[in-house]
Amino acid sequence: MNLLFSFALSLIVLSQVLAGTEYFFSTEVNSQAGGQLGKNADGNPFQWDALHSQYNGSVIKGHIRIGNRQNANVTFLWTRKEGDKNAYTICPQFKLRRESPGHVLLEVGFDPVYARTQKQWPGGYWVSRDAMWHAVVDEQVWEKENQSQSLNQQGQTILVPAGVQSIYVRIRSNELSDKGFTHIDNGSVAFEPVNQDEPLQHISGTVQDVVQMGADPTGQSDSAAAIQKALDQGGRVVIPYGQYLISRTLVIRKSNTILAGQKGAVIKIAANTPITAIEADQTAGVWNIGNILIENLTIRNDKTNYQPMKNMQYTRGIDLAGVVDSQVRHCEIHHFQHDGIIIAHCKKVQVSDCTVYGARHGITVNGQYEGGKYGNWNIFIDNCRVYDTWDTGIIVGYYSRFVIVKGCMVENSRCHGIDIFNTSDVLVSSNFIRNWNSPQFSKVTGHSVGIFVHPDWGITTYVPTQNIQVVNNHIVFDDKQGPDYSPLALEVLGNVENITVTGNQCVGGAEAFSLRAQPHDRYYKARRDQREPKADYPRNVIFANNIAEKQTGRYLTIIGIKGMTGLFANNIFKPSSGAFADIKNHLSDLSISNNMLQDSNLKIPDSFHGQGNLILE
Repeated sequence: MNLLFSFALSLIVLSQVLAGTEYFFSTEVNSQAGGQLGKNADGNPFQWDALHSQYNGSVIKGHIRIGNRQNANVTFLWTRKEGDKNAYTICPQFKLRRESPGHVLLEVGFDPVYARTQKQWPGGYWVSRDAMWHAVVDEQVWEKENQSQSLNQQGQTILVPAGVQSIYVRIRSNELSDKGFTHIDNGSVAFEPVNQDEPLQHISGTVQDVVQMGADPTGQSDSAAAIQKALDQGGRVVIPYGQYLISRTLVIRKSNTILAGQKGAVIKIAANTPITAIEADQTAGVWNIGNILIENLTIRNDKTNYQPMKNMQYTRGIDLAGVVDSQVRHCEIHHFQHDGIIIAHCKKVQVSDCTVYGARHGITVNGQYEGGKYGNWNIFIDNCRVYDTWDTGIIVGYYSRFVIVKGCMVENSRCHGIDIFNTSDVLVSSNFIRNWNSPQFSKVTGHSVGIFVHPDWGITTYVPTQNIQVVNNHIVFDDKQGPDYSPLALEVLGNVENITVTGNQCVGGAEAFSLRAQPHDRYYKARRDQREPKADYPRNVIFANNIAEKQTGRYLTIIGIKGMTGLFANNIFKPSSGAFADIKNHLSDLSISNNMLQDSNLKIPDSFHGQGNLILE
């Protein structure tokens, strides 16, 4: 058979391939030594698609071993070849020898199970997202010292859907002992193609009433098991009027599932139980679950699970990761620690007519995952309301493409209203941003923007932020503004390109518009996995037909740098209590023309005179 997965185990020599469907490795013939990650000739790790070990795992003279301590592991990664669309079954089998008694697990995971951190190891290191692992294939207990034993001797297989790009096989020690090592003497992993025309999961057209499945609409007893039972059957799951207490996350595992609340249906998170309320099954890989609809639900977190200004847990109201062709609509979400709603590495997802209260981020569109291999595609955020977030109202970031944020309102966020970074082809239109840099929070942030277009802070500056349109938005700050507050209505910063800012009205706050460069900071220079960005400054930026008024600081900041190109034209500046502008440095490639200033009492920089700019007496 034709095997279309490549075994990218860079530290191990493949000594034999049988029947075209199995990869064998033999430690006896592997003479290459390496450390925990190993390095290639350029000093970089083996491209992550390799052998990885944590907690005292190593390759010593070609021999693979892991320390006998809690969660010590070695992980092998296979990556799908370009153009392969097959589904497979996978059968991993290994022979191990332990120096001391203990417990070992054999696990299989799909695309999202590992993430790199920003900690400065050579190229970073892998961190397991344990909740996303697909299955424990086998587990065995060693009762004697220096005993040899096999994992998955019975030959259990795991289905790999056609959309899965990366497969991880992990051998993990699972005891508190810290004595000796577990040695991997030999093993094989067999792949067999399966008929991809066969459905990967059963689709049900039935209607499930969660009360009839045993859920308690009075909120007195835990309804999580009953609701989950209904979700596992698929089809349309109805939550009647009432309050439903849950103490564990509700997981949508099947495509074509509707989770619909009737009027007055409320899901309540139990006290002292910091969990995500509803999520798509993240063990299924990316883009293998679709046609999900969540609608007409109120989801309330308990106050014991919510601590503003603290990254306690990454809990969310609704977490759609890796889904396609799905919707969230007419939902109300209260006070989750990190995100009200998050859309992560999805395709064709719409969030409409939803309201979020509290959370670090109200609505997050985040495609960051495996260096942008997946990202988000075709996401529509429409007519949503976000209140009282302790960071940002709406985020569009990290490899998201073709995103529309339209007709939304963001009010009383501590940092930014709408934040756009490291992403492409985004339209932000007809939104209302009010009182970002909100004084309701005891600790304010020094840099706070109503609508912010920029690269992330030095960590991923090389990822382009480009083709962004910010059109016809209304940005208003009319709250108290203390001495430590500096709300800026609209800023374009750093390594961005092809940005259009037009038809926006900015009222109040400290400053209306800002356009400036962002030099590399210490993060770029310290991290080996960084790449140099195309530039540190905005290119081809248009600020046109905008209106600014009632700013207390200044209307405009332009800090130019050689090569920064753009047009600043046809904007109207109405009377203000602050200064007019800070315009300086290299401006030869930036045109400032045909603007109107309706306040002659302000000091006007020389760069504003001429070029058709009008100053009214």
